[in-house]
Amino acid sequence: MKKFTIACLLSCMLVILLAGCSKSDTKAKRQVAACTANQKQIIISLMLYANENPDKKLPQDLSQLIHDQQVLSCPKSSSSYTILPGVTLAALQSSDSTIPVICCQAHPDVAVIGYADGHVETITGPLPAAVK
Repeated sequence: MKKFTIACLLSCMLVILLAGCSKSDTKAKRQVAACTANQKQIIISLMLYANENPDKKLPQDLSQLIHDQQVLSCPKSSSSYTILPGVTLAALQSSDSTIPVICCQAHPDVAVIGYADGHVETITGPLPAAVK
């Protein structure tokens, strides 16, 4: 009976420990998902701006395009997103799936990158050369 009680106690402790680990992992996944959604909104706004204003330059301040301040910053670090150097209106108008526009490296082991064609990827491992 004593061995059963000890085994039961140890298994309960393990379940509690795993539940705690799962909650922190879930929070990290929610933050990456929110970062991905934010970047998607920013990229779509930039694409619309590029198509409506082909003769202008990209705004340096993204708050000119998006007024919701929560969208403009990463939920993990609260740092503002910025357009990567070298991104032009022509790149956004081309909708090239290989041109990175925004990159967030605030998440452990994951980079969130938004591309000129509007898609956003989460990348583990080495970053593309254009982002470094």
